[in-house]
Amino acid sequence: MRDLAGKGALITGAASGIGRGMARAFTEAGMRLVLADLEADPLAEVAADLRNGGADVHVLTLDVTDRAAMMAAASDVAATLGKLHLLCNNA
Repeated sequence: MRDLAGKGALITGAASGIGRGMARAFTEAGMRLVLADLEADPLAEVAADLRNGGADVHVLTLDVTDRAAMMAAASDVAATLGKLHLLCNNA
């Protein structure tokens, strides 16, 4: 994929570290994001920061070890983004 503008991405572990860095890079490339993390407050801070820069960002408080939660998240991501182009399973 060379042109990321308008494409959808899901990043788990997005509230800090590498996940947060990917979120910044992908928003700079014009991607639409769903950010997921177990830590709701830091996740909200990341999302607010990116939205202030004009990013299209949605958040999911998510425990990736919970199979039922992951299945629900898949439905949420599909409803939010339509097609998922990039999954970064960082958690």
